[in-house]
Amino acid sequence: MDRPLLAGREAIGLTLALVALAVLLALYPFVPGGLIGGILVLVLIGGMAYGATSVLLTTMPLALSAHAEASSTAGLLDLSFNIGGGLSGGLVGLLLDMQGWNLVFLAQGAAVLVAAVFLIIWARVPKGA
Repeated sequence: MDRPLLAGREAIGLTLALVALAVLLALYPFVPGGLIGGILVLVLIGGMAYGATSVLLTTMPLALSAHAEASSTAGLLDLSFNIGGGLSGGLVGLLLDMQGWNLVFLAQGAAVLVAAVFLIIWARVPKGA
């Protein structure tokens, strides 16, 4: 079965959400408005990140994996999220010591763009392949 690029609507929506999240993360260091502007953008970033994570861990394994493999796919995704969360503390501390918070947000934005690229690649693979 040949699947066109991003055949499922879930993949398209999640890719757009990840790109929007990456843009928000990259623009955060340059947000004007002081404390109130920063808080509002952080709320948007948190909402986008929570929404993307929920869809990625629940809907995408069902949409892009064979039925018998959906639970294994969800488990591997959850494992990768937990490993990334464990490693992020040290990496954020290193980036913070090197250049400050601006580099931390830019690095997170770059990581989200890499995730969007991997999602596009994953969506192109036929189910069960």
